[in-house]
Amino acid sequence: MRRGVPELHASYFGSSDKPLLGIYSPPSGRAQRDAVVLVCHPAPQEYMRSYWALRRLAARLADEGFHVFRFDYYATGDSAGDSVAASLAEWRENVVAALDEARDVSGARRACVVGLGLGATLAAQAKLRVQDLVLWEPVVSGSAHLAELRSAHERQLAHNLQTPRLPRRGPVLELLGHPLPATLQTELESLELRRPFACTCARVLLVAAEHRPAYARLIEAGAAPPLRLETTPREQTRDEPFLMWPAAERRIAELLTGKLA
Repeated sequence: MRRGVPELHASYFGSSDKPLLGIYSPPSGRAQRDAVVLVCHPAPQEYMRSYWALRRLAARLADEGFHVFRFDYYATGDSAGDSVAASLAEWRENVVAALDEARDVSGARRACVVGLGLGATLAAQAKLRVQDLVLWEPVVSGSAHLAELRSAHERQLAHNLQTPRLPRRGPVLELLGHPLPATLQTELESLELRRPFACTCARVLLVAAEHRPAYARLIEAGAAPPLRLETTPREQTRDEPFLMWPAAERRIAELLTGKLA
C-alpha cells in the first residue's frame, strides 16, 4: 500500500441471486482496535453527493485503528438489482447482512454503526446488536424527506428555460437524476423514526448541523439508552443540501475513539 493511500478490499456478499458490493478498509494506523464500523450510505438521491465524505470518514476511522466496512444496498450502486426493485424493507435486511459480513471479514468482537441520512434511519430500524449507533442527520419523517428531495430537484432545474413539471407521484418518479419506484415512494411516505429503536446498542449519538424539533422528539422520548446530540457546522451551498464536510467527519471519529466522550 502506498503511503497516504487507504487500503481497500472490494468483494460481493449475501445471496447468490442478490449479491451486494462490500468495501472493507482494514486498520491503517499504528494501533489496531478490536472493533469494526459499519457505514450505511443515504438514499440514492444523496449517494453521489455524500460518497466522498463517507469515504474520507472510512479512511479517518481506519487511521484511528478501526476496521471499516461500507456497502451498496440492493438495487443501488454496484450491487445487483434494477433500481425499480428498491425497497426500505429490503435495505433493512441488507444492513443486517452487511454487519454480519463486516464481523466476518474483520474478525472484530465489537461493532459500531454510522448511518447518514436515510442510512441512519435504516440502521436504527434494523435488528442489530452493536456498541455504538451514530445517527448522522437521520431522516425522522419520510414524507418530509420526500418534500426536501422534491425541493432540491426543483432548485436544480430552476435555471432551465423550460422546467419540466414534477408529478406528485407515479409508477417511477425521477428525483435528482435517480428513479424512485412507487413501492419506495409509499414506504417513505409512511416512514417515521421513533424510539425505542430496533437496533440494540450501548450508546446512541445523533450528529447534526442544528437542533431540529424532530430531533428533540427523539431525545425526549425517554427510551434507553439516552440519545446524545452533537451539533457540527455544515459547510454547503444552497443547491447541494446533502453535501457533508470534514467537521462532522472529524467529530464522529472523535466520538467513536472516545476523545470527546
